[in-house]
Amino acid sequence: MNASIGWPQGAQARRRAPASDWLIPVLLGAAIAGLLVAEVLWMRGLSLRWLAPRLGGVAPPVLVLLVIVLGLATLFLATAGRSWLPDPGFRLIFLLLVPTQLVGFSLGNIEPLKICLLATVACWLIQSMAHNRSVRLYPPFLMMWLVILIFSTASIVNGLVTSMLSQYSILAKFLMFFIVANVVRTPSQLLYAVRLLVALGVMSAILAVVQEAIFYFLQIPLSLDDNASKYWFKETPIGWMIRATGFHPTSQNLSHFLLITCALLLVGPFSRRQRFWGGLVMGIGVFFTFSGNGLLVLGVVLFLVPIFRRPAITLHYLSIVLLLILLAYESGLLEFVYHKYLLPLSGKSAEDRIELLQLGLEVIGRHPVVGIGLNNFGRLSPQPVHNAYMQLITEIGVIPGVLLVLILALIFVRLLIGLRSMPPGPLLQSGKAVLLALTGLALHFMFEPFINSLVSWSIIGFAEATALLLYANKQTTPGCESATLSPARSP
Repeated sequence: MNASIGWPQGAQARRRAPASDWLIPVLLGAAIAGLLVAEVLWMRGLSLRWLAPRLGGVAPPVLVLLVIVLGLATLFLATAGRSWLPDPGFRLIFLLLVPTQLVGFSLGNIEPLKICLLATVACWLIQSMAHNRSVRLYPPFLMMWLVILIFSTASIVNGLVTSMLSQYSILAKFLMFFIVANVVRTPSQLLYAVRLLVALGVMSAILAVVQEAIFYFLQIPLSLDDNASKYWFKETPIGWMIRATGFHPTSQNLSHFLLITCALLLVGPFSRRQRFWGGLVMGIGVFFTFSGNGLLVLGVVLFLVPIFRRPAITLHYLSIVLLLILLAYESGLLEFVYHKYLLPLSGKSAEDRIELLQLGLEVIGRHPVVGIGLNNFGRLSPQPVHNAYMQLITEIGVIPGVLLVLILALIFVRLLIGLRSMPPGPLLQSGKAVLLALTGLALHFMFEPFINSLVSWSIIGFAEATALLLYANKQTTPGCESATLSPARSP
């Protein structure tokens, strides 16, 4: 008996959707937001400075320990009550994606995401050997990664000790890309990952809004970094504000994740109500990061949403948008928005980025083959080139930068090929959503130095998993009508 991929139809079926898809992350975000308010009202942002000598000088705020306690309690309850956990086929996805929202935590170089990455790799290896699962990887990508690793090793010539000690960062990127592509193997796992990422985006956006509200009304800055009061403020259209970070290391990292999950939400298989309210919360979250580039890329993503959802009206839509742009230009609205909002948010930042870009071009001119050395750009500037592609080129050479562009381009093309043969349904919507998310990520890479972000590489790996799945379905079945949402054995 055939059943379509996606959620069961009808209100009763929607009530049977797994609670962990939406409720657990959103409720967790609300609980942490409550802890934020409690910390402000009762402890006024107190930091446990007596722990600093034992943590290498780091003085964690009370919030850090409260979240750790909450996380451990949630993990214990989820383990004790097995029904709270996702189905077995989804648990590695849950283990790998949830820590992407905790990348701001780093006590004594212990990062939750890297720990969960290693744990996921170990669990996947055990399961693969036990069930004789094949390794999934597009063959050209294996060769490209080998070349990148070779150039990364060769960069030690210029980077010396710094580059030698940083080789693990390239391996971590490859592991994240590889493991996500191999953990998400079935249509049901793909749909689950899309829903989970969107839920995590909503959770982070809620935290961003709470963080801004606490500062705006109570003038208390909350951040995982004790130096936030010195570095993470900005003059904005609504005054002198702290830039929202949630549990990410910087506001740019938060805006990067939110614009990706917003793309997944607006094009993915969600109801109109979910798209409206979730998109509104995420849009507000991106605004409160006060990142001009993040808002620009979000604008491009929103512009592309109708084209991805209804390609047949592309020409009509573009004509209307062009007409509106001309009207806004002639009326002076564009100039007003630029001088009132965009220039205050990114004027000085644009000047700094141009200076860093010029410095990066000088480095490329001197070291075009192996770069200045992995993670060694800091000897010239405390900040990296604010362009992920240039960041990779300056560190390990031109060829790895070209290969990065090829990796993204090949995933993009294979997604397009796979989507052409998909019948209408949740799987097609999810594939389009991933394609739009990858577009936003690749565009944002042009403005931010996210080449070392494991969160970004988890999204690239997820896009590769989607491409592998859609392309395999194109070759083996005319539609995938026989697949269901129950976790199937991986091929």
